[in-house]
Amino acid sequence: MTVLSMSRAEIDRVHVLRDVVAERIAVRVAAQLLRVTSRQAFRLLKAYRIGGPAALLSKKRGKPATEPIRWRPDDRPRLRRVEHRAIRPA
Repeated sequence: MTVLSMSRAEIDRVHVLRDVVAERIAVRVAAQLLRVTSRQAFRLLKAYRIGGPAALLSKKRGKPATEPIRWRPDDRPRLRRVEHRAIRPA
Protein backbone atom coordinates (compact mmCIF):
# COMPACT_ATOMS: atom_id res chain seq x y z
CA MET A 1 0.00 0.00 0.00
CA THR A 2 1.33 3.41 -0.99
CA VAL A 3 0.84 6.48 1.17
CA LEU A 4 0.11 9.67 -0.75
CA SER A 5 0.44 13.21 0.55
CA MET A 6 -2.47 15.17 -0.89
CA SER A 7 -3.81 18.68 -0.50
CA ARG A 8 -7.44 19.26 0.49
CA ALA A 9 -8.32 20.17 -3.12
CA GLU A 10 -6.78 16.93 -4.40
CA ILE A 11 -8.70 14.89 -1.83
CA ASP A 12 -11.92 16.61 -2.90
CA ARG A 13 -11.16 15.73 -6.53
CA VAL A 14 -10.71 12.07 -5.63
CA HIS A 15 -14.04 11.95 -3.82
CA VAL A 16 -15.95 13.63 -6.66
CA LEU A 17 -14.33 11.49 -9.37
CA ARG A 18 -14.98 8.35 -7.32
CA ASP A 19 -18.67 9.31 -7.38
CA VAL A 20 -18.53 9.77 -11.15
CA VAL A 21 -16.95 6.32 -11.63
CA ALA A 22 -19.66 4.82 -9.40
CA GLU A 23 -22.24 6.63 -11.58
CA ARG A 24 -23.69 8.53 -8.62
CA ILE A 25 -23.18 11.88 -10.36
CA ALA A 26 -22.63 12.99 -13.97
CA VAL A 27 -19.36 14.40 -15.26
CA ARG A 28 -20.96 17.78 -15.88
CA VAL A 29 -22.13 17.95 -12.27
CA ALA A 30 -18.64 16.94 -11.16
CA ALA A 31 -17.22 19.79 -13.25
CA GLN A 32 -19.44 22.24 -11.42
CA LEU A 33 -18.47 20.82 -8.03
CA LEU A 34 -14.77 21.03 -8.89
CA ARG A 35 -15.17 24.46 -10.51
CA VAL A 36 -13.55 23.38 -13.76
CA THR A 37 -14.83 23.10 -17.32
CA SER A 38 -16.51 19.88 -18.39
CA ARG A 39 -13.55 19.23 -20.74
CA GLN A 40 -11.13 19.49 -17.82
CA ALA A 41 -13.37 17.20 -15.76
CA PHE A 42 -13.21 14.58 -18.52
CA ARG A 43 -9.39 14.89 -18.54
CA LEU A 44 -9.25 14.45 -14.76
CA LEU A 45 -11.58 11.46 -15.00
CA LYS A 46 -9.42 9.83 -17.67
CA ALA A 47 -6.29 10.34 -15.55
CA TYR A 48 -8.09 8.97 -12.47
CA ARG A 49 -9.25 5.85 -14.33
CA ILE A 50 -5.74 5.16 -15.66
CA GLY A 51 -3.60 6.07 -12.65
CA GLY A 52 -5.93 6.21 -9.67
CA PRO A 53 -5.62 8.90 -7.00
CA ALA A 54 -1.88 9.27 -7.61
CA ALA A 55 -2.62 10.64 -11.10
CA LEU A 56 -4.38 13.64 -9.54
CA LEU A 57 -1.35 14.80 -7.56
CA SER A 58 0.30 18.05 -8.59
CA LYS A 59 3.24 17.41 -10.91
CA LYS A 60 4.96 20.56 -9.60
CA ARG A 61 5.27 19.28 -6.04
CA GLY A 62 8.85 19.28 -4.75
CA LYS A 63 10.30 21.23 -7.67
CA PRO A 64 11.92 24.63 -7.16
CA ALA A 65 10.19 27.73 -8.52
CA THR A 66 11.44 28.95 -11.87
CA GLU A 67 11.34 32.59 -10.73
CA PRO A 68 11.95 32.78 -6.98
CA ILE A 69 10.76 35.96 -5.28
CA ARG A 70 13.65 38.04 -4.04
CA TRP A 71 12.61 40.83 -1.71
CA ARG A 72 14.96 43.55 -0.68
CA PRO A 73 13.88 45.98 2.03
CA ASP A 74 13.84 48.94 -0.37
CA ASP A 75 11.74 47.06 -3.00
CA ARG A 76 8.61 46.86 -0.89
CA PRO A 77 5.78 49.11 -1.91
CA ARG A 78 5.61 52.23 0.19
CA LEU A 79 2.53 54.04 1.28
CA ARG A 80 2.35 57.69 0.40
CA ARG A 81 0.85 60.19 2.73
CA VAL A 82 -2.09 61.82 1.03
CA GLU A 83 -3.72 65.00 2.26
CA HIS A 84 -7.47 64.91 2.44
CA ARG A 85 -9.38 68.15 2.31
CA ALA A 86 -12.89 68.29 3.50
CA ILE A 87 -15.30 69.61 0.91
CA ARG A 88 -17.60 72.15 2.46
CA PRO A 89 -20.80 73.34 0.84
CA ALA A 90 -20.60 76.93 -0.35
